[in-house]
Amino acid sequence: IYATREKDEITIFRFTEELSKHKGNVNDISEISIDTLPAFIFGARKPFSNVSVTFDKFHVIQHLN
Repeated sequence: IYATREKDEITIFRFTEELSKHKGNVNDISEISIDTLPAFIFGARKPFSNVSVTFDKFHVIQHLN
């Protein structure tokens, strides 16, 4: 689990850096759950190009209302 207050595409890059510090590998990730912010979607495209993306329920419902 990685949580942050930042809301820009650099947040995804910071996560990948933090993951590697803990001997994690981006290629081992098969699913991610992110906010519906365009910056997160854009930021996740490159490092997570082959993963399933789930948008959090709160923001999906917010967009529907």
